[in-house]
Amino acid sequence: MQKSKNHLRESNAQLTHLSITDRLTQLYNRGHWEEVAEVMNLIRYQAVTPANDASDV
Repeated sequence: MQKSKNHLRESNAQLTHLSITDRLTQLYNRGHWEEVAEVMNLIRYQAVTPANDASDV
């Protein structure tokens, strides 16, 4: 059972790598960079937005 879980984990890691990289160049693909940009925008938005205060309600 543990062996099959390890195999599944390795296969998923390989699929993830294949889904975010170009086969020829091994560079990250557009989908990866769009995801990175989305995360960076969320982080930036949280940094400039003041935290909700319970006293504002």
